[in-house]
Amino acid sequence: MDGHRFYSVSVTFSLDGRYVLTGSADNTARIWDLQTDESTIIPDLEDGLIWLIFILKVK
Repeated sequence: MDGHRFYSVSVTFSLDGRYVLTGSADNTARIWDLQTDESTIIPDLEDGLIWLIFILKVK
């Protein structure tokens, strides 16, 4: 999978297992679709290393 320019420092799976969210040393976060192997960059993040990324389930 191509996407981040530097290593990922944070990785988490979606609750349904279809997506992976990654935060990278290149100051970006991405959503990866495991069925298509494509990623989408998450826009409008502040500059800086993405150390922690997680998913909350809201009822």
